[in-house]
Amino acid sequence: MNSVSTLLRDKAAVTKTILEVKLGPLLEETFNKWHGDDSQQAPTPLPLILEMITKIGFITGEVLIISNVDIFVALVMLRDDSRIIQEYISPNAKLTLLTDTDIEVPEHVGTVIKVDNLNKPAKIDMMGKKFDIAIANPPYNDDSSSVDDSNLHKSSKTPYKQFIDMLTDCSDKSAVIAPTKSYWVGPNKDSTKRKLTRKGLYRVSKTDAFNIGLKGIGVYYFDKDKVGTDIEDEFEILLPRPKRPLGDFLIYGSGSLISADVIADVKEKKFNEGTDTLYVTQKRDVFPNLDLSSYPDPSRGKWRVILSQNGGEHSISEARLIKPGDGISYSCVYFEVPNAKVGNMLVEWLAAEEQQEIASNSRGSSTNSKDNFAYFETPSFLYAG
Repeated sequence: MNSVSTLLRDKAAVTKTILEVKLGPLLEETFNKWHGDDSQQAPTPLPLILEMITKIGFITGEVLIISNVDIFVALVMLRDDSRIIQEYISPNAKLTLLTDTDIEVPEHVGTVIKVDNLNKPAKIDMMGKKFDIAIANPPYNDDSSSVDDSNLHKSSKTPYKQFIDMLTDCSDKSAVIAPTKSYWVGPNKDSTKRKLTRKGLYRVSKTDAFNIGLKGIGVYYFDKDKVGTDIEDEFEILLPRPKRPLGDFLIYGSGSLISADVIADVKEKKFNEGTDTLYVTQKRDVFPNLDLSSYPDPSRGKWRVILSQNGGEHSISEARLIKPGDGISYSCVYFEVPNAKVGNMLVEWLAAEEQQEIASNSRGSSTNSKDNFAYFETPSFLYAG
């Protein structure tokens, strides 16, 4: 990541001082004010904000901002501080912040569109409003999952994909911070590229600005005048995809395994004494001597090697072999195996240094998914024939 001073062509001392000394602390103070010191959300780093501004082109007209307030605050200061020589944003740019945070700004500063939940872009109605430019650091995942009447857990969504669709529909130019692993870097890249090229994607940039354990994050730049042009792509697939990837055999359980409500009941009190065992994902909780027959888990009746869907940081989370009668919770993924012997071999194989090395190079986030296991050749002892 370039330093702030190299991102601006004007090296005037006052401009450099304002951006490096004044704007950074202002963004942190504003973020903490609206989101709290212990917020689970991540602020947008100042160097990344400035990089987006320099690459998207001169900012003028109607401008939409989607972020944790910080990008909006930065653009207001860059626009309104008379000590900063303006090369990137017009003093007449009209700024609109789309947020679910309770914030009010003076009318001369900008406009706020308040929505109930930024994690639900499908429910956001822009009322046909159009913008010249959009700059966004939207939510990457919607963790507000739900459980229906039959105790089936509903999978979380990826709202950043919906925001990309929204922003490319309502603006002429846009820059969106979003995940790249599995979406852009990985086996889905060709289909993603075809879709986004039609929306005017012309650049995908790397960034390591987030010093919070987030990897596999990039910036997607769109321009309706550049539809069909070659894409400047800073990413490369690090590993070849094998002929028979292990990811093809990974089974997701989040749509049908034992739900969070049942697990909460088990933790609160013992119920339905029996001979089964309930395994609960990454927390390693194990609840023996239960009767799970009345709770949906279509994986039962088979030997399984289970992993947490949330995984481990750039590694495969610890695998466990469980018996045919046992149950697993909603956020597990698993491999079906023919018997205990093969299951134990798979557990040892996944824990081996060679497989952990592949994981460290191919994984962009803490997850065990088909995409991440797409880079593993299926071991010869598994699914023979």
